[in-house]
This record gives sequence, structure tokens and C-alpha cells, in this order.
Amino acid sequence: MTTSPRTTTTPRTGLLLVALTVLLGACSASNSPASTTDGSGTPSGEVTELLLLLVGGPEEIAGYERMATAFEADNPDLDLVISPVARQDDLL
Repeated sequence: MTTSPRTTTTPRTGLLLVALTVLLGACSASNSPASTTDGSGTPSGEVTELLLLLVGGPEEIAGYERMATAFEADNPDLDLVISPVARQDDLL
């Protein structure tokens, strides 16, 4: 009997995925009239930069970069900048 390798998600990775999902969901409503400079519902053409500070290994960071690229394609008025940190201790 052969078994396939299992992919496990650490609590830290799960928490990061939840945080990213919440952040991206909150930003996806950026085309509302309140988000434009003139209130007309027409995007102002300004790009908002969002910094995502992520703790993770190279594979995790690469996954987040792919998600950010896809999100930016759907939301040209947002620029997601990923700032990876190798270890959580580096933040303390």
C-alpha cells in the first residue's frame, strides 16, 4: 500500500492565511463611492500600497506572492508589498 505525502499546516501558517484572507476581503470593496476622491463612484486612479509582513519559509512566502499577484490583477488600484521575515523572533 502506497501513501501520498501529507501536507500539514502549522497554526502559524493557518493564522497567516486567515489574516491575509481578511485583509484581502476588506480591500476588495475598494471601488465603492466612498473610496474615490470625488465621490462619483469612478476610481480616482490612485494606487494604495499595502504592506504585508509575513513570517514563513520560502515555500510559504512564494504562495503568498502568487496570491498577491492574483489579487493585484483583480484590484489594479492596490499594490501589495510583501515583506517576509524568516523567524517570528526576528520581530521581537
